Amino acid sequence: MVYFVGRDLDVFLATEENNNGLFWQSGATGPSWAFDDDTSKTGYTLVAAPRSNLTVTDTQVKYLTGADLSVGAMDEDITYVGFRDVTKVEIKKETTLTLTRKKVDAVWDDVFNNARMGLTGAALIGASDNEEPTQTRGYRIWLKLKPSGSAQGDTFTLRNCCVQSHSVTTNVDGTFDETLEFMTYIDPKIGNIGDVAITPATSL
Repeated sequence: MVYFVGRDLDVFLATEENNNGLFWQSGATGPSWAFDDDTSKTGYTLVAAPRSNLTVTDTQVKYLTGADLSVGAMDEDITYVGFRDVTKVEIKKETTLTLTRKKVDAVWDDVFNNARMGLTGAALIGASDNEEPTQTRGYRIWLKLKPSGSAQGDTFTLRNCCVQSHSVTTNVDGTFDETLEFMTYIDPKIGNIGDVAITPATSL
């Protein structure tokens, strides 16, 4: 588990759809959602840009105060007669990212309630849409470490993430912090630049 404060990295959020981003607008009777291949839409707040636009500054998570990254693996134990030790067989990776920001609107509340799994085409994947995993399901996240001195910062790419939990806490000064937790079983990518390529079907 690694914890980063907001000033140490930039976090960029996109959908796994190449041509559809997710936009939010508050309303008296509930949120209004829109889908577009751009990073801005009049009257709406950008939640997650199309994957092809992930490098655009508008896709950066605002008011970020911290990021908690945990990388692990799920193993299956194989036991043998006459041995105390076991063989660990890796089944899949398990990566969890918890983002914390100052609460300024109800975007993350509505994402958790309505858009946990991302998009399918130009529509939200609902809680009752029990479809098999696809290459465009979920969210794409970049964690871009800021360079130190002459060293180039690395970028950690999480693919096909779903939203796992959301919480809001009250501070003593009356302000609010909120967290949004993402989880994925797809192997993360690490490099000098973020990965925008579609997730191969063989990685699902």
